[in-house]
Amino acid sequence: MKVKFQHVSGTQRRSNRGFTLMEMILVLLIIGLLVGVGAVSMKHVVGTAEETTATSGVSTLTSTLLLYRTNSGMYPTNAQGLQALVTRPTANPIPKKWKAVSKPSGIIDPWKNPYQYKIPGIRNKDSYDVYSLGADGVKSEDDIGNWD
Repeated sequence: MKVKFQHVSGTQRRSNRGFTLMEMILVLLIIGLLVGVGAVSMKHVVGTAEETTATSGVSTLTSTLLLYRTNSGMYPTNAQGLQALVTRPTANPIPKKWKAVSKPSGIIDPWKNPYQYKIPGIRNKDSYDVYSLGADGVKSEDDIGNWD
């Protein structure tokens, strides 16, 4: 039996070996750039979602405070705060009729800080202010409240 050998050129041999190190580095660099751009875009989306959740939480607390007032005949005082929605107040005036109208998680904002409550309100002088201090956790212009 006779074996015939074929001559293979350098370019044909190279294409059969796979990717070069340079090609792999280039592909990984492109993937890294795409992941980086995606991460920056997602950070903005997450921030917007937290703000929307805080706005919804303030709205829910406004309704919950109205329910509390209907049950007990008054709004919680500043000393009682929003904790009065979760546990029976111990500071005067103690309501005669009391019923829990919120879960403990309902008075915590998306940044794991308690929602703020002030009666009479600074911005709502005829009623109360309920607000989140926002992502920075400091009272400032970016606070999300029932005045927006």
